[in-house]
Amino acid sequence: MKRTTLFHIFHILLCIAVLAASSGCIETDHKQPDSSAPVEIIPCGEGVTGEDADYLILAPKTLFVGSESSISMSAFGDAHEPVERCVTYTLSDSENTKTPLVRASTGKSGHSVARFETPQVEEGTYSLIAEPVGTDQEYIATVRISKSNPIFIETDKPIYKPGQTVHGRILLLNNDLKPVEDSVELEIADANGIKVFRETLETNGFGVATFDLPLSAEPNLGTWKIKAEAGESKSVVDIEVERYVLPKFEIETDIVRDWFLVSDPIIGTVNANYFFGKPVDGSVEIEAVRYTGTWETYATYSALLENGSVEFDLPAVEWIAGTYGAGGQGSLMLNVSVTDTGNHTEITTELLKIVQSDTILHLIPESNRLKPGLPFEVLIVTEDPDGKPVDTDVEIRTVFREEGYTETGKDDTVSTENGVAILEYTVPDNCTGAHIEATCRDTTGATVRQTVDLDAAYSPGANFIHIVQTEGGVPDVGDLITFAVHSTSPGTVFYDIFANGRTVYSETSDDADAEIAVTVTPEMSPSAKIVAYMINPNCEVSADVLPFDVNFETSVDLKSSFSGETAAPGDAVGVDFDAGVESMIGVAIVDESVYALSAGRLNLRQVFSELEKRFMEPQVEIHPKHGYYDPRLVGTYEVLDDCGMQVLASPSFEIPKIPEPPEPQAVGMKGGRGFGEEMVGAMDMAVEEIAEGAAMVVPEAETTSAYAPNGAENEADRELASVERVRQFFPETWLWLPDLVTDGSGQAHLDLTAPDSITTWRLHAVSSSDEGIGISEANLTVFQEFFVDPDLPYAVTRGEVFPISVQVYNYLDTPQDVRLTLSSGDWFDIIGDNVATETVAANSVADASFTITPTAIGTYVIEIAAQTERKA
Repeated sequence: MKRTTLFHIFHILLCIAVLAASSGCIETDHKQPDSSAPVEIIPCGEGVTGEDADYLILAPKTLFVGSESSISMSAFGDAHEPVERCVTYTLSDSENTKTPLVRASTGKSGHSVARFETPQVEEGTYSLIAEPVGTDQEYIATVRISKSNPIFIETDKPIYKPGQTVHGRILLLNNDLKPVEDSVELEIADANGIKVFRETLETNGFGVATFDLPLSAEPNLGTWKIKAEAGESKSVVDIEVERYVLPKFEIETDIVRDWFLVSDPIIGTVNANYFFGKPVDGSVEIEAVRYTGTWETYATYSALLENGSVEFDLPAVEWIAGTYGAGGQGSLMLNVSVTDTGNHTEITTELLKIVQSDTILHLIPESNRLKPGLPFEVLIVTEDPDGKPVDTDVEIRTVFREEGYTETGKDDTVSTENGVAILEYTVPDNCTGAHIEATCRDTTGATVRQTVDLDAAYSPGANFIHIVQTEGGVPDVGDLITFAVHSTSPGTVFYDIFANGRTVYSETSDDADAEIAVTVTPEMSPSAKIVAYMINPNCEVSADVLPFDVNFETSVDLKSSFSGETAAPGDAVGVDFDAGVESMIGVAIVDESVYALSAGRLNLRQVFSELEKRFMEPQVEIHPKHGYYDPRLVGTYEVLDDCGMQVLASPSFEIPKIPEPPEPQAVGMKGGRGFGEEMVGAMDMAVEEIAEGAAMVVPEAETTSAYAPNGAENEADRELASVERVRQFFPETWLWLPDLVTDGSGQAHLDLTAPDSITTWRLHAVSSSDEGIGISEANLTVFQEFFVDPDLPYAVTRGEVFPISVQVYNYLDTPQDVRLTLSSGDWFDIIGDNVATETVAANSVADASFTITPTAIGTYVIEIAAQTERKA
């Protein structure tokens, strides 16, 4: 009859995307070949050497141990025609110890990609040496060898009580998301930063290591940090340690938007549902609090829920104080409380913005680099603060800055359609940068303004190449993404798509203004960069880089499912997994209310954090006055360097690099280059003794006692149903299985028994294998039509007169006359009767109460029986 629903969740730190993004740039190609085909190594043919050729080699600045890497290479004859040549690549450390990497040919096309697995060498700085076969030439670059493998940290749930055990799992992968066997240093610090746990773990062949941390009865409460390190890799995940009681239902506020003008009424809906899926009947109270220099309540709202929902309409705030910390916006808090018919209350808080304007203006250049002499587009977006399109007229003033600190101005007016307009320029030949200012009017007539400053690319020979995405948006794996290329000179364009530290596709085109169409592959996920480069007639190399995102997709389609959608407490439940290949699966099944509790507390912390940022921290703001903008020119060297690439080239090729800037001509406010500045539960229960300082904390107790009435007399006029089963298993984490191994085909099955908690259980599973990782989730609702649930605090004090509230849930189709009996115990005295009766309407919730006085300190069990003529 008691319920302690505990909620656990996998905490997964996805540092892979960050690693992938930092490891290099991705390039795409121009034609429409089958780009889903992998880049193959072209072996050196018989008699193919490296003589009589010039080379252009594109290599990453960082190589990751155990991961696949690649080098893009091109060979040219005397007339810069592509030729087939063979090149050997090696690593050399500080002691001149050489480690071979790969030997590959450029092929008949004169262009190919050499792919290899980075060897297991020590981390550090190495020389990457490219040696054309049959020559004494060497092309040398410096590379960083890193063991920066992605680390996942998973815990069974995000929040813990004192005395519980933190269950954890480490998953160590390489950049291909394949398992890595290695040592991992694990460290856990409490809320005061005190290190309470440290251990060296060894991951197995599936990249998995596990750990457990029992919490003391009196830990430091707050945010604990779990840190895992392997080589240069580091992951940190936060867990919360608090005294808490799980919520009985979830409140969701559905507000028409998260921003309002001072004249707008605040309209929305409150939805409340029990975690077993039924709607909450009861009342709603809303307190609207605005910030006007101090927080003040300006409006309240009360209503009754109908089928778990109610709409609300609050008056406009009328006036409010904006703050610098909130970007000039005002702040409005809605404190929402819901009380069900069982007299249980849950509370949530929403923080809304009161904005000055209902229109936001964006200027989005197609690239952060202007290419002199080439077309350039700027996307103008007008939208409301929620991101919905707003159609309006926009005036644009563009000032091109040219050599010698001269300027050329241009005025345009565009009208946005569906919130979007495109303005196209032809960049002046001697342009060094540009300042663009756009203005429009919002619906109130106020002026909205936005500016952007852009730098120009650098080329001593005025040779530029420019690439833009024309179709595809953010593609899924298998979609086609297209790009357009513009150049100031004709010639062969080389394309590479670089992702996760290696080239995943490579192609060339003899058309310098070609369209590039590429089929997106899983290797390009989650982000990539396309590099387009060409050799101009004067032997100068031009390059451009464009990043693009790909919707993340795991390489393994892990499937998990329960044997049914619902079950009764104590029912047999089957769980099936299918990973496709032999895998190790980490499984957690947690009470949904734990997630809601964690999210609610996180939301509350975020609210207070935001309020502190907005209102409590002293701030000094510095804003540049409208002085002269000093542009930063960028050459091919900087373009490639910024995306993690470097070029090894024959002396005949020139890789433009920006020259040292000239000495400033003047520093001042007018006509110079200076800037001015201006400041602007379950049935478990804890009893504590305040005088003695001792605490009685109630764990997830499991009682084996059967129900037996304690001196209660049977009612003469009716026969009550007998108690056949005592609900006594109320975990927060139903199952934590970090190392479930499948069979050879990836199949696994578990036979479980449904807990006694009436709730929805969330299954989260992560698999790892030589094919990569897979992630899946599934839900199961445990429910019965008639049950009781005591409403207990986290702890009470010995000697306190304490009411035990009991919620009675009747989802039968008829009203029920319920007899409730509180079993006696040796740790408390009952004040008054231990038997109560309550009539509960069909499909509704009611409450009853007993009064006790705790007489002992410790962790104890309360037992309550509910009987009707039909159910018990």
